[in-house]
Amino acid sequence: MVIGMMAIGAVAYELMSVGVAPLVWLAVPAAYATGWAFYGSYYLSVIRLNPVAPGPAVGVAQSGAFTGSIVGPIVLGTMAHRSSFTAAWVAAAVAALLAAVIIAVVESSTRANRRRR
Repeated sequence: MVIGMMAIGAVAYELMSVGVAPLVWLAVPAAYATGWAFYGSYYLSVIRLNPVAPGPAVGVAQSGAFTGSIVGPIVLGTMAHRSSFTAAWVAAAVAALLAAVIIAVVESSTRANRRRR
């Protein structure tokens, strides 16, 4: 579910980069309803994958999320200021897709390791 939410958010960010008003009106709610609302499902997944040590697992997950929450707006704001809002939204879409891929790889690896035990 988390990967799907992030992918939908990435598509919505890309639609926002086009700058056409009707697309922006559709993309903004989709971007924030999926691209930002994944945290609850993400932490639930982290806990389910690490039932023996849920606290440390969520702590590691939160450190990445909070780092992105600090760095992302600074980088995208600078990009929008120096280049364009289109470039910033495209970068947000790429970052969201990259995050979805990383989550898919980590989740697959974690499940494979659990099966070997």
